[in-house]
Amino acid sequence: MSFLKKAADIVPGLGKFTYDNDAGKIFITSGTGVIGYRVAISLLEAGHKDIRVGIFEGDRQGMNDGFGRKIAEQLEEKGAEVIEFNWAQESGTLISLVLCTYYLRAEVNSTNLELSFTSWLLPCQSDYATALEGVKTVFCTLPHIEGWADMFPTFLKTSKAKKIEHFVKVSFLRPTHAFKGVAEIARMYRENVPFVSFHGTCDDILQQAKTDSRISYTILCTSHLMATPLLAQGKTLREEKKFVTASYGMGVNYVSPNDVAKAAVVVLTNQKPHRNKVYNLTGPGPT
Repeated sequence: MSFLKKAADIVPGLGKFTYDNDAGKIFITSGTGVIGYRVAISLLEAGHKDIRVGIFEGDRQGMNDGFGRKIAEQLEEKGAEVIEFNWAQESGTLISLVLCTYYLRAEVNSTNLELSFTSWLLPCQSDYATALEGVKTVFCTLPHIEGWADMFPTFLKTSKAKKIEHFVKVSFLRPTHAFKGVAEIARMYRENVPFVSFHGTCDDILQQAKTDSRISYTILCTSHLMATPLLAQGKTLREEKKFVTASYGMGVNYVSPNDVAKAAVVVLTNQKPHRNKVYNLTGPGPT
């Protein structure tokens, strides 16, 4: 490690002189999320194999118990390292989908028997620090969970301690948008919708990280995702022919998770132009 790199841990703001454009190992907090999965697959298929992906079975409501494992298999087949990562607890289980065979030997009636079975899981404790070990870049999609006021600051503090250099976070629309209509809607959402207020507070905390750590950030702010109504309201749509929005009486502008993931891949693979910037990602306007 260079002298300037070490100095960047002590002198706030020096990181902008020591920063390089190499993403290094990327930790994606949710491989089962509609954005995180797309980002992980895109990076792996583009040849960036140094990817660690968090999997949490409870991340997708309504999915069966095997959903997380299926996603883990797909990601490992493409070269990712997969870990169980649960925001709600500081420990999880490292998942290895490499087939491991165990042998049991027994002697029955003087005959040697060799029994084998296959295990998909290799237990290994993984907390925030372990998940971030050797990581240079974080891609964070943060669900609205109880206790977030403690969890996100703790995760960010651990990221600082682990010398994370770039932190990309998905958020909701910010009132900084140049178009006044979007800015006004974003302001109304932050003031009235707890989920949006929660993300805004986390963003504020993240933006301060550059003053006392190596971390630079990029925040990708989206409006509602097109996939969310189908995932959350599929049953209601099918059975009751009813669609309920979370707009609180305000306009809803839907964005494809494919487009958000594409923007994230650009930021992750060419970080320098996007350091310490916030982007509002919106869908097409009304016609």
